[in-house]
Amino acid sequence: MANDTASDRAGARSLLHCKPGQLLIDTELTAESVGHAALIVQHTLRLWGLSGLADTTGTATAALLSDVIAHWGASSAIGPAAARCLVQRVPGAVALVVRADGLSDHSECSGSACGRGRVAVRRMADEFTVTATAAGSDSTAVFRLRPAA
Repeated sequence: MANDTASDRAGARSLLHCKPGQLLIDTELTAESVGHAALIVQHTLRLWGLSGLADTTGTATAALLSDVIAHWGASSAIGPAAARCLVQRVPGAVALVVRADGLSDHSECSGSACGRGRVAVRRMADEFTVTATAAGSDSTAVFRLRPAA
């Protein structure tokens, strides 16, 4: 490929682990890896027979991971943006947890894009919380299964 650069070749490092009812994605974040994570979440939910939640949960995944990137820009001394994304099937619902170690909240974030993902997910999800952890923060969204019409 004549036009690739060292950063294009390197890509983002990711680790995926999937078992019935649980998907775990650990990834360095780039615009491309956020899109890939959203697609992986969507396709995994479809494989689990949860097509009705696939698009919303995938969109929420992209929104929360994009928030991490936006905040990391304000805290670039931390190193490359990275996050852990857990999708867990729970009775009657799917839970999405995005963990951003090193980021306790978005209070240091400057710019209009910071926190927009959380606002959007709060509107999409049936439940949404942000919890401080010893290492950073967890954003948790719950999407309930809807009865077939």
